[in-house]
Amino acid sequence: MSLIKFQSVSRYYGHDDAKTIALDDITLTIESGEFVAIMGKSGSGKSTLMNIIGMLDGLSDGTYTFDEVDVSGFKDSKRAYIRQNKIGFIFQSFNLLQRHTAIDNVALPMVYAKLNRFSRDKRAAGLLRKVGLEDRVYHFPNELSGGQMQRVAIARALANKPNIILADEPTGNLDTESGANIMTLLQGLNAAGNTIIMVTHDPDIAKLASRIINLRDGKLVDDSLTKPAASTKRADSKESVAEQEPEKPTKTNKQTNSKAKDKKKSKFKTSTKKKSKTKQKHGGKS
Repeated sequence: MSLIKFQSVSRYYGHDDAKTIALDDITLTIESGEFVAIMGKSGSGKSTLMNIIGMLDGLSDGTYTFDEVDVSGFKDSKRAYIRQNKIGFIFQSFNLLQRHTAIDNVALPMVYAKLNRFSRDKRAAGLLRKVGLEDRVYHFPNELSGGQMQRVAIARALANKPNIILADEPTGNLDTESGANIMTLLQGLNAAGNTIIMVTHDPDIAKLASRIINLRDGKLVDDSLTKPAASTKRADSKESVAEQEPEKPTKTNKQTNSKAKDKKKSKFKTSTKKKSKTKQKHGGKS
């Protein structure tokens, strides 16, 4: 099912000689369940594209269909409603509230959704457990590492069960190991069915998505599929183990072997009895 559809979308600012074109006649479709990476140099239009997808900005021309609804002419209030209920955001700088604990940061979107305190705290704690931070529930951001803060941000993005997760340079402020851990987490979320659209400047990070869109000067210049990294690795791993390990005897084989041994013992006993009777017949002479 098409979750996002752009038809000849353009975004420009100013008029006449002062007109600046940020996006120029973009047509694309993103299906539910995809993991898409958006790449491009500074000024290529990738942030503008992300902002329009996330309802943070409107478009100047064209049509934007979100979840089969034409949202092109939606006013700020309607766009805000969709952002709150259908889109989760992950930012490069985490954007956590410094005076609030991890659980309170994760619960924040649910406050705006008017969920009661017990329900939102229960869900927030479950999401922190899901991202591996069950022992950091009541820690403040300044007590967490960069990777841990990004995990809190990911849990917060999942708070209202969104249709789509938008990640803006999710590994940009992290070291290599923490960045790899965050990408593994995002791949896991995608494998579980979440649609993820990620802006990145790192080609190695982009390759971990299932599709890469390249922008240049506001135009879409390349749209290509890659291998679905997370699921492929797991499948390959299982195959390699199956090829390397010798075949183990099954329960049925063991039972068959056991029956064969019992049969041999039975034959041996029968043979011994016959010999004994023969000896008795001939007075013990062999």
